Amino acid sequence: MVIHLRPYQRLALYHLRRSMEAGAWRQYLDLPTGTGKSTLAAAFAAQRLGQTPGRVLALVHRQGLALQLAETFRQEELEVGLLMEGSHTLHTPVVVATVQSLMPEATQALLTADAMPILTVLIDEAHHAVPGSAYERVLAAIEQAAGAQPVAVIGLTATLYRNDERSMLSLLPVCAFARTIPEMVQEGYLAPLTWKPVQLDLDLAQVATSRETGERDYAETALAAHLLREAITARLVGHAASLIGQRPTLVFAASVQHAAHLSSAFRARGLAAAPVSGRTSRKQRDELFARWKDGAIQVVCNCALLTEGYDFPGIAALVIARPTLSPALYMQMLGRGMRRAEGKTDCLVIDVLGKQPDARRQVVLPHVIGIEAAPEDEGHAGKPLRSRSSDPVLRSILGGRGETGLALLDPLGRSPYRWTAYSRGYFARINAHVIAILERDPAKSGLYRSRQYARQPERVPEHLWIEWRYLPLRQ
Repeated sequence: MVIHLRPYQRLALYHLRRSMEAGAWRQYLDLPTGTGKSTLAAAFAAQRLGQTPGRVLALVHRQGLALQLAETFRQEELEVGLLMEGSHTLHTPVVVATVQSLMPEATQALLTADAMPILTVLIDEAHHAVPGSAYERVLAAIEQAAGAQPVAVIGLTATLYRNDERSMLSLLPVCAFARTIPEMVQEGYLAPLTWKPVQLDLDLAQVATSRETGERDYAETALAAHLLREAITARLVGHAASLIGQRPTLVFAASVQHAAHLSSAFRARGLAAAPVSGRTSRKQRDELFARWKDGAIQVVCNCALLTEGYDFPGIAALVIARPTLSPALYMQMLGRGMRRAEGKTDCLVIDVLGKQPDARRQVVLPHVIGIEAAPEDEGHAGKPLRSRSSDPVLRSILGGRGETGLALLDPLGRSPYRWTAYSRGYFARINAHVIAILERDPAKSGLYRSRQYARQPERVPEHLWIEWRYLPLRQ
């Protein structure tokens, strides 16, 4: 069957083509989890195969994601090969490969396996494609092999921001299309989110951090040691159990032991709960997930297994029992509950908060979807959390003469300027002489045009710098 595209997906394809016609061959799409990035990738691949004498390479970073993406391509009636552990198909028009499988020798074999060059590269979870990564090496090899023929490189991500110094924008500098979680909720494509934080006697500022995954985050062992205390577990599970009702619930734990510990605590309160992790056999996982979907199990407590690539739209409650400093990780966890399902009115998000705001920036729901709320302002289905009109999440279209070239890409920060909403976008008074204006792209790309109004043009600065600062959680 050929995939049916939603209106915003067709619009995204239009903006990708328009951007390429303007000379942007490296670009990305920023869409929330659950809004069909794989479907878009398949539709774009089909278009490119019909327009260019070249093949398509789709890069992913996990085998499970490779299998899912390949299946989506097949639904678009494309011939797909897999390059990963246990599979080595290189001659098909579309090849889905794990980036780990593309060592230099394998990359060379892929590039010489067919007379047709690779002229399209799709990067799933593109926030992993940063300078110095295997993605950069693979892209360089593909572009060199293509010679004078341009290679379209398209990244797809729901989490383009990181908390370290590396950024995918170095490899994929142009945003062609963007949508936010609130926009997709408003249009009915994602489930509304209800925030219920729980504050624990937990000093997160005392928890050691590490960069094992590239981004700085709480060290697993140190975090688990704090969270395994009986008083912490009793408070968290008691709070969660009183809120989730009959909702199918996914709990994110800090370690395998923590997942088992939480599962036991939920069972002690009479809820059907089970732990799962990478140590669980494939057969046991499949049986557990089948019982979860059938309703025999209500609460699944996982450790680092269901953050990416697992889709169960019926999940209606998330317990973020492992605080994180990583916006990418948080957004992946959040994405497990945002899909719509029959009978599902919203997704309950229970965030664990420390006893005081963490100066190093624990990520919680209000920070990542552009809302501002104190714990006493808990959102619920009938009264959504209020938007921060003074802190919009913006992506600017870098303009020519008369435009400021703003690039506000970090929804976790706050500009020192106060942005005020008006009918076409936002404006901010920079000084007594200059007003910066950000206007929505009338072509509905989800981006913003930037320009400035000056009462005295000679007083306009050559460059307008806008610095984003972290916003402490307000108590």
